[in-house]
Amino acid sequence: FQVNSLMGAYGNLVVVLCLDRYVAMHRPLYYRNNFAKRRIRYSMIAGSIVIGLLSCVHWLWVNTINEDGDIVENTMITDDWLYNVVRALSYLLKYLVPGVAMATITWANI
Repeated sequence: FQVNSLMGAYGNLVVVLCLDRYVAMHRPLYYRNNFAKRRIRYSMIAGSIVIGLLSCVHWLWVNTINEDGDIVENTMITDDWLYNVVRALSYLLKYLVPGVAMATITWANI
């Protein structure tokens, strides 16, 4: 859970950095008045961490630890269609959306 959450937060943090550079280059007065404040920067960092945590919440109720200390998926939950929908949405939120947003903002910067 922790590794996947941090990876999701990292992906969203890269998007925040691309957005920061986009606003700095294309709207410098708006950037200086709004984005240069610490409160906004900390809010964007906290937002990326929260999105990373939310995209990995499904791991908390699926995995169990057996007697040997190994982490095992609960097959009763993983066979459910609702779990598969939540898992697909979390992967989209964690990988596809930040990747497309980063590519789009980077292309606009170029």
